[in-house]
Amino acid sequence: HLTHQTHFSLRSPDPQYYVTSDSAIAALILFEEKVKEMDNKVVSFDMEWSSYYDGTPPSQTAIIGFGSLCVDKVLMIHLAKIRHKTELLNHLARLFRNKQILFVGFNIAGDLTKLRKDFPEFDFGVPRLRDLGWWNIYRGLLNFSIRGKRRSAKNLAAANTRKNLRYP
Repeated sequence: HLTHQTHFSLRSPDPQYYVTSDSAIAALILFEEKVKEMDNKVVSFDMEWSSYYDGTPPSQTAIIGFGSLCVDKVLMIHLAKIRHKTELLNHLARLFRNKQILFVGFNIAGDLTKLRKDFPEFDFGVPRLRDLGWWNIYRGLLNFSIRGKRRSAKNLAAANTRKNLRYP
């Protein structure tokens, strides 16, 4: 059980955008260190890319976002603006291979599939995932206290930590 009790706000946290490989790597290293200190290692994850509906394929992953209760900002890594991605993607892959972390998000398996398709040369492992969309609706966890608020990465992690989310 996740039993960590913490005080948190359901206000939307501020995003912090990273547009260079060096700044994104430094932020990821700090983020990972803070997550390691947590009793309940829950990290929210989301990705964005352009989708086209006229028969053309979607673009490559543009933005990757991470949030957690241990940080006051949501990390937004703007991959589309970063030219030299190899070292950064190695850090991302290492984060996803960490078996102590539970990654949560909406359609998270689809996001990870897209990441693997866009960057097949990197080993993202088999991370522990929890899709919050259908799972929360089924369990009744997405209650009125978070509806109406932006379903940000940090808010989703906070809501599930507060509800003592079970995970293997």
